[in-house]
Amino acid sequence: MLLFLSEKKLDGSNELWKQIAFGYAEGLSSVSFVELDCGHYIFHFEPERIAEEIDSFLLDNSVPNP
Repeated sequence: MLLFLSEKKLDGSNELWKQIAFGYAEGLSSVSFVELDCGHYIFHFEPERIAEEIDSFLLDNSVPNP
């Protein structure tokens, strides 16, 4: 599972959301977090970085064909 976290929140709630995300993924395997220094609509601000991170994650976590 690949989770993207937005870091730019002026009301301080980003730490709460980070805790929720880490708690959600606590018992799971193959989980990666990417923290982006941008607003909520990450795909508008960091589309290239998101694409690169997804490609990398899929390559690193792909299941071999039987």
